Amino acid sequence: MTAIQEKPAFLSARLKGRIRFSADLCEGCRQCESTCPAGAISFLKDEAGLHFMLWHDTCVLCGTCAEHYPAGELQQTGEWNLVH
Repeated sequence: MTAIQEKPAFLSARLKGRIRFSADLCEGCRQCESTCPAGAISFLKDEAGLHFMLWHDTCVLCGTCAEHYPAGELQQTGEWNLVH
């Protein structure tokens, strides 16, 4: 039986990956909820405050949210492995 050698995956320079949220830059306007065409962004408000939620199983990695927030509140990374 031959062992399988793992090699790094080929990734395109244009790969669009996971969205990263920066809470310290967020103003709490919640406009990103309506910007997301897939409806993957939502907020939960409770006694502790406002919590950002991004559903990676719904997100289509289009980057529309990141394009609307150039100050860096939402950034599209090159991370493609979405295993939790």
